[in-house]
Amino acid sequence: MAFKVIVSPIAKSNVREAASYYKKEVSDKVARKFIEDYEQTIVRIKQNPYFQIY
Repeated sequence: MAFKVIVSPIAKSNVREAASYYKKEVSDKVARKFIEDYEQTIVRIKQNPYFQIY
């Protein structure tokens, strides 16, 4: 059973800021990888929220 994950507006803003920073200071590739990892983590949390502490 998949669970619903609620990401606070502050957390969403932090993710956007981090991606923007990576894009500006490092590279587009790093920013895209950061977003991909973030989205994959949300999927894993939905699938098994008790597996580990996030």
